[in-house]
Amino acid sequence: QCRVYQVHKEGSGVIAAKVMKEEDFEYGEWQTGIKLTKNVQNPFVLKYFNTNMNGEYTLTQMEYANLGV
Repeated sequence: QCRVYQVHKEGSGVIAAKVMKEEDFEYGEWQTGIKLTKNVQNPFVLKYFNTNMNGEYTLTQMEYANLGV
């Protein structure tokens, strides 16, 4: 399970911050996704800014997409 928050990041504006337990984070899957989208200019693909791990949780900062939900 994870939670996604809408946050303000200085220099980037509104972004999404996805928080999940580190044990649920698939590092290899994340790396593959980054490689596949690195140079893609597609409005339907979210941009990832960075991911941090602290031993318990993983925080992924990414482009915010408001789906109106």
